[in-house]
Amino acid sequence: MGIPIENKRVRDIIELFCNGNELQFSKEIGISQPRINRLFSVDIRNNKYPLVTIDIIKAIINKYINVNVEALITGHGDILKGKLETSKKVVADANDSEKLLSHNDVEKVTFLENQVHFYKDQVEFYKNTIKLEERVKDLEYFNEVLRLKIEVDVQIEKTELAIIERDKNKKQLISKK
Repeated sequence: MGIPIENKRVRDIIELFCNGNELQFSKEIGISQPRINRLFSVDIRNNKYPLVTIDIIKAIINKYINVNVEALITGHGDILKGKLETSKKVVADANDSEKLLSHNDVEKVTFLENQVHFYKDQVEFYKNTIKLEERVKDLEYFNEVLRLKIEVDVQIEKTELAIIERDKNKKQLISKK
């Protein structure tokens, strides 16, 4: 049994941002090192790898804003968001002549653009999370209804057995007279 693909994606992020250092990674995202380490080891209690939890995913995307949320969760796309071409951003001044933005301005614009993309991804992620939470509530409700139905069925069966037993006792009393 190999390591799950979701866990491999976390491993890739650790390699990318922390040169494979799990301690540094755990400190940066605020998740304990043992929880991170367990993602890459088979749990001896059930002989399976632990799943990457939603709080680990949130911590990653909150710390590393250039991580592609969709790629992290689904594996679709590049793990890093596409780099915007910033080396030659050109704007026209009042005389329609061209001038280059300073490197510092370009970095600020790029940072802000990445922030916008990050927050759009965050919104989409939370929308999906809410949909999942609603689905879980639906399943919990269904389970409760099913549990109640089983209880009712058991009570009906007990009642039917009691009626059969009562009728049997009546027949025995009648046959004795």
